[in-house]
Amino acid sequence: MFHGHESLANSTRDEWDIKWETDTIYYHFESDCEDILGFDNELKAFRLAALAWTLECNLNIRQKRRNTADAEIKIRWSDSIHDELFKKRPNVLAYAYYPSPGREIAGDITFNDSHLWSLDGANVPAHYADPNHYDVDSPVMMRTFDIQHTTTHELGHALGLKHSNNACPDCVMYLMYNGNRNLRANDRERIQKFYEKASTSEKIKKMLIGRIKGGVT
Repeated sequence: MFHGHESLANSTRDEWDIKWETDTIYYHFESDCEDILGFDNELKAFRLAALAWTLECNLNIRQKRRNTADAEIKIRWSDSIHDELFKKRPNVLAYAYYPSPGREIAGDITFNDSHLWSLDGANVPAHYADPNHYDVDSPVMMRTFDIQHTTTHELGHALGLKHSNNACPDCVMYLMYNGNRNLRANDRERIQKFYEKASTSEKIKKMLIGRIKGGVT
């Protein structure tokens, strides 16, 4: 399965060259995922994904609680019926737009609700996912996708990063879904070129990285 980003597949640039010109960017959920029980859990997963980036660079990512139309990053869910990109490329899990101040869709993230999502990316009984077609005692298991990992990846695009190259298949920003929640050295180095290195102490960083890896509990 693929992660998506703004259509720059034919770009000759190694990296997007525009960043957010502010220390704090805000996000707002326009819709949520039906597969994950409780919006609070989805919100926690997003916060952990944001933490992965803000631990490494001099940037804050916060939820917009008022005047939500002003949020730089708007998160929504669609499917292969209603979204043109998902209709053409149903294997794309989600896509995001790069920073571009003044452009309304800049930073926005759209997830593909045609896929099955979870908090841990584990397989689930088919009856749980599709009770109309599978009996409760069916041995069939269905694959789910880790929302925290995918959010971390798409946030990287929303902050200005393109996909990592084939030399780093375990990077969060790798083209293919790999489920990794913690940034690799290549992810860290690239984001710090955009927003400078964060001053978080190594002790606190180590503790919080463990929390990110553990996910929503």
